Amino acid sequence: MKFLYMVFLLLTSCAANTPEQGRMPWDDDVSCLRKELSGQASFAIAVAFCRREEDGRLLPLDLRNAPDLQQKAKEEGFNNIIYK
Repeated sequence: MKFLYMVFLLLTSCAANTPEQGRMPWDDDVSCLRKELSGQASFAIAVAFCRREEDGRLLPLDLRNAPDLQQKAKEEGFNNIIYK
């Protein structure tokens, strides 16, 4: 019974997707940034939560479909993390 309770807690904590939890596996870069920014996080903190890693390297964020986020990234000095 204790095991089932622990599984239930784990599943419900994963399902309660709050902005403070960072990137979920199904989030793309734009939706992750928007979710983080809606939680009053700074742009730098949102970028830190949403960046993905592959083979030990941080991948650039794909913001091609979000010109407003591209502009915000440029204003904040994150020119090197966006796709054009």
